[in-house]
Parts: sequence; structure tokens; C-alpha cells
Amino acid sequence: MQKEILTREIIKSDLKRRMKKGIFVVSTIYIIILPLYALLIYFSKKWEICSDFVWFAFIILFIVLLCASLFRLYWVHLLVLAVKKDKYKLEKEKLNNIKELFYTHGSGIMEFENCGNFWLFFSKRLKYQIPLENYHWSNTYNMTDKGVCNYSTIGDEFYLVVIGKRFVVAVYNTKLFQLDN
Repeated sequence: MQKEILTREIIKSDLKRRMKKGIFVVSTIYIIILPLYALLIYFSKKWEICSDFVWFAFIILFIVLLCASLFRLYWVHLLVLAVKKDKYKLEKEKLNNIKELFYTHGSGIMEFENCGNFWLFFSKRLKYQIPLENYHWSNTYNMTDKGVCNYSTIGDEFYLVVIGKRFVVAVYNTKLFQLDN
């Protein structure tokens, strides 16, 4: 299997692409979803469509959604700063475990099939949730989350891009990529 050359410029462009996706998600929440939800709350109270208990539940859900989007915005902001200032570390770690964690959308009649999140677990208690699209810049190894899992076996060494002490933002299998110093 031929290894592809991995440079710091490629890693930085990969991080910038993830950063843009994160900014898009947060922008969508703030520009579209939260204002529409606020209008729903306002008109449900004004027109007395629902009871006070349901209206209160709407308010609580709005606050939870707002807090979740602020948390996401915080992580995107950290990623932006780390990429701009080159404040990320490259570490080489062994893969300890691969897991697919399942969750179900909806409940009752509106229940959808199980969807999986693939996770890679490394030594030093580092973990990484594999995004749906990986290595978009690579002609050979552009793959989905399942593809990354299929190419990975326990004991493989990975290059990890780490922000802070434990926040892994990208991984590259040493079977597939050779770091260019």
C-alpha cells in the first residue's frame, strides 16, 4: 500500500475546512432556527395556542438549544484560534479501540433507524469521533467514516492533531500517510 505524503499545509487546510463546516452549522442555528423558534414561542403565547406548561417547556427547550449552540460556537472559536496561531500539536499514538455508538432518531411512530457514530480510542485517554467525510484533499484515501474504520486496526499508529491537552481534531493513519517534516 502506497503512503500519501502529509504536510503541515495539508493538515492546516484540513482543519480550515472543518472550521468552515462548524461555522456554517452555528450560523444556520443562529440565523434560521433560533429566530423561527423564538417566533413560535411568541405567537404561541400571544394567540394562547398552548397551555402555560407547554409554553414553559418551549422556553426551556429554547434555552437548551441556545446553550448548545453557544457551546458549539466556543469550540469552533478555539479551533479558529488554534489554526490561525498554529497552537495545535502533532502526536503519534497507538489505537486502542474502535467503537460504533448507536443512537435512534425520534420515538414511537416516528422512530427512524439506528445511526452510528464511529469513535477511535487512543492511549492517554484520547478519543476521536470520526466525521462523515475524511481526507477530502487525498486522491487515494478520500473516505467516509466507515472507510476510516475499515482501514484501521487496533494497534495501528496514528498522527493525532491535538488542541490543548485532550481535544483531538484530526487523525491520520500511519499506514496511509507519511508525515513530511
